[in-house]
Amino acid sequence: MPVTICPRCHYVVADPARPCPSCGYTGFPRLESPASSGAGQAGRIRVRPYRILLVFVLVISAFIGLSAWGYYKKEKSPGRPAAVRSARPLREAPENEYEYEKPPAGDDNVLSLPQLRWIVRERIRIETMREFLKTRRTASAIEFFNGIVEDYNRRGTSFQYNEDALRRAEEEVERHRDQIEADARKELAAL
Repeated sequence: MPVTICPRCHYVVADPARPCPSCGYTGFPRLESPASSGAGQAGRIRVRPYRILLVFVLVISAFIGLSAWGYYKKEKSPGRPAAVRSARPLREAPENEYEYEKPPAGDDNVLSLPQLRWIVRERIRIETMREFLKTRRTASAIEFFNGIVEDYNRRGTSFQYNEDALRRAEEEVERHRDQIEADARKELAAL
């Protein structure tokens, strides 16, 4: 016996000649009996269970997307940004060759190791300058500090990176923390 689904409430109706028991819908197509149509099964509506299952799986897959499988993780907060997995290993750089590269402004850029070093260095500079400004406030120093924070916020609050790259950048920049803090204090003191 064929199954008919109500287009209004999606209730499975056993007899399309009668109204839908759930919502009262009566606009079901009239099916001819095989004897009167002469075409056998031509006038019947058939819903096969495997087709329903296939449609269900496709719809769920569309909602899940590739990001649910964890290939890219994103974070949009001023905290620690999320990681991007990569199969390639990071190359080792000699300790005296650390580069700092200012990343592009915008959200969700995938940053390189030199760009991550710049982010980590700027965090240290901002922390140091914030502490320095608590004791010595001048209009020019505050304006300079606000410019640095604004630039950092445009570039370093929402980005993606290789899993090990941020940890490595933090370790490399941390070795030079004293020099970075001293340079930041000198910059503000000169204003």
